[in-house]
Amino acid sequence: MCRLLETITIKNGRALHLDLHNRRANEARRILFGATDEIDLGEHVLPARSAAVMPLVKCRVLFRDRVERVEYLPYRLPAVASLKLVRADDVDYRFKFEDRAALTALLSLKGGCDEILIVRRGLVTDTSVSNVVFSDGTRYVTPDDPLLAGVKRESLLREGKITAARITVDDIGRYRRLYLINCLIDLEDDVSVPVSAIRP
Repeated sequence: MCRLLETITIKNGRALHLDLHNRRANEARRILFGATDEIDLGEHVLPARSAAVMPLVKCRVLFRDRVERVEYLPYRLPAVASLKLVRADDVDYRFKFEDRAALTALLSLKGGCDEILIVRRGLVTDTSVSNVVFSDGTRYVTPDDPLLAGVKRESLLREGKITAARITVDDIGRYRRLYLINCLIDLEDDVSVPVSAIRP
C-alpha cells in the first residue's frame, strides 16, 4: 500500500499542531495498517539542524505502520490569482497519501488558472493543495465535506475562527473572497482571491 504523508509546519524551530497530526496519522495507521500502538511524530521531527536555522520549514513525514522517512524543505507562500472549477464526483482523498496522482490529474485541467477548486457531487471541497474558507466580509465558512480534513482547518474550527457549512457551486456568489489554508498557510497569511476569480 502507498505510504501516508503528514506535512508539518516547523516555525522558528518549533513543530506546530503535533497533537492534530498525531491523531490523524494514528487513525490512518489503525484503519489502513491495523496498527494497535500509537506513534508520536514529534519524536521523529525534532531536533533537526535544517529546521532550526530556517524560519519556516515544510517537514514531510512519510510512513506506513512505522515512520520511514522525514524530509525538510524551505517553504514560501504560493501566489494564487485565479482558480478553475473542476468537477470530480469520484475523487477520494480521505487519507493523505504520498501518491497524489488523482489530484495531479485534476490539476492538469486548470487551463490558464493558477489552481483548481474541486467540486464533488455538486459540493465545493478543496483545492489540489489546500482546504478553503469563504468570507462574506463578516463570517468565515469552510465546506463541511472536504476531500481531506486538514490540520489547519481543524485548528481554526476548534478556535472558533471559522465555521463549517454545506457550500454548493451556486452558493459561491454569496461570498466575497476565497482563502486557501493548509498546515503552512494560515488564514491571516491572506492567500486569497475574490470569488470573481473562480472560473467555471
